[in-house]
Amino acid sequence: MSQERFDRIDSHLERIEARQTAADQWMTRADEWMARAEERMTRTDEWRARADERFERIDGRLDRLEHGQIDTNRRLADLGQHMRVLHEDMIERFKGLQEKDSPTRNEMRQALAEERERTDRPR
Repeated sequence: MSQERFDRIDSHLERIEARQTAADQWMTRADEWMARAEERMTRTDEWRARADERFERIDGRLDRLEHGQIDTNRRLADLGQHMRVLHEDMIERFKGLQEKDSPTRNEMRQALAEERERTDRPR
């Protein structure tokens, strides 16, 4: 083989090596990018996991709040019913007091009427 042919082969091999070096550099950069992307994905997964935990806690709190509201509404309804019963009972008692005059009340009315007569009489 001639020297010329060896020079062409060497030139070709140098270009191949240069391309291989460039490809290795690109691969190294790609590996670095992948490593950074994996770090970001890991952080994102951690953030997502923490967010899921927070949402679970919020859901638990909302459930307790809803049960508390249901219990409060039930208790308010019971209280309202109890107050209506008490109100009706008091109305009945007041009606009973107006219909029946006790002896003490009759005596007071009679004494007040007599006192009015005395004060209204001319002297």
